[in-house]
Amino acid sequence: MIGITTLLFGIVLTANLKTVSVISGVTIWGPVFYITTGALAIAAENKAHPSVVRASLAMNVISSVIAGVAIIFLSFSLHTLCSYSSCSGYNTKSLTEGANGVLMVFSVLEIIISIYSSVFICRVTCCLEIMEFHKNDPQTNTLDEDNVQISH
Repeated sequence: MIGITTLLFGIVLTANLKTVSVISGVTIWGPVFYITTGALAIAAENKAHPSVVRASLAMNVISSVIAGVAIIFLSFSLHTLCSYSSCSGYNTKSLTEGANGVLMVFSVLEIIISIYSSVFICRVTCCLEIMEFHKNDPQTNTLDEDNVQISH
């Protein structure tokens, strides 16, 4: 949902003004990655195959990096508003500041969600790999990491 809303605000900004965030393309390619990450997360939930889960982890990491880049470009765009094109009046400037502010909030939400999802997926996949390793080893029946017990 964040990806679609960000894409719509990006289209509005692209149609009206040329800011740093629009020129860099972060208002278009960022939401494409957010939407792809969300679709892959849903696919990983529906089909818990290890390759789909790892792909979801990779896309969450990429989305968090892209959200960080978007925050940098959007904050720079807020400071250098109207430097690449002439702003005609107060309404255009306030519209651009408002859209950039909303995009900044969505980018912060996206980075928080992506990092949280990445940590969660990483913990699940790492624990599953450790449990598989110890499950196949008949010599061990306990796992001391984080007090996780494995019983055969």
